[in-house]
Amino acid sequence: AMLSSRRRRTSSIALVAGASILASTWTFLSSSIGTSKELKGVQQRQKSATDFDALEYDQCDKAWAQLKSFSLLSVEGGRGSIHRLTQKAMVSFQSSSERGQFWSICMKTLSELWSFSPDDSKTWKESLLHLEHLKSCLGFAEEFSTESDAIVFARLCRECGIAQSMVLNQFAESESSLRLSLRLVRKTRARRAAMEKVQTLNELSKVLRFQVRFSEAEACLDEALALSRRYSIDYIADSYYEFGVLSSKRHQ
Repeated sequence: AMLSSRRRRTSSIALVAGASILASTWTFLSSSIGTSKELKGVQQRQKSATDFDALEYDQCDKAWAQLKSFSLLSVEGGRGSIHRLTQKAMVSFQSSSERGQFWSICMKTLSELWSFSPDDSKTWKESLLHLEHLKSCLGFAEEFSTESDAIVFARLCRECGIAQSMVLNQFAESESSLRLSLRLVRKTRARRAAMEKVQTLNELSKVLRFQVRFSEAEACLDEALALSRRYSIDYIADSYYEFGVLSSKRHQ
């Protein structure tokens, strides 16, 4: 009983200490980086991932040093990382609107860093450095994305899925990314959504074929063809090509 009571007191002290550290860090970051309105102005001025002025570099250095001083950030090989348990603790003290704001900043940064192109193998190695980070952030896209930006995140999900299957042969993970892309597309209406959905369905059919799930792959291609015909989308040839590959694999 005494041990249990001691553990509860220790846990309470740790919780209060954690809250204090997080509150102090957030206060510092808010005062250093500026208000959300000011931050939005900074983001609008940026043309690329490297377009920062000297003041913004200085603000980043201050935030970096503050996080390190509270042991919230560990640095190894010139790279900083936050332990997943610390991340969860920080998230638990944030409101839904704060989480959405910080998620948007993370997605903006990752979108600028992500350079994967299926047709250019030179982009694969660098993209793999960011793949897990992008996957993690995209896991919150259903919660925080809006109709206006859902298409962008759906496209990123599809590209993650292609990278996972084409480069890493991770077909189950690829299928998960592609199905997330399809769910995000539902937030956007009409022809634009249909174009994204057709491309994703074609990619999903490949991944299902690789897993010898031929009936499911065929269903994806049937849906892709129906959408292409309905909205006059120029991906009919791609779907028919996948039908041909699927048919040959079935009869091997």
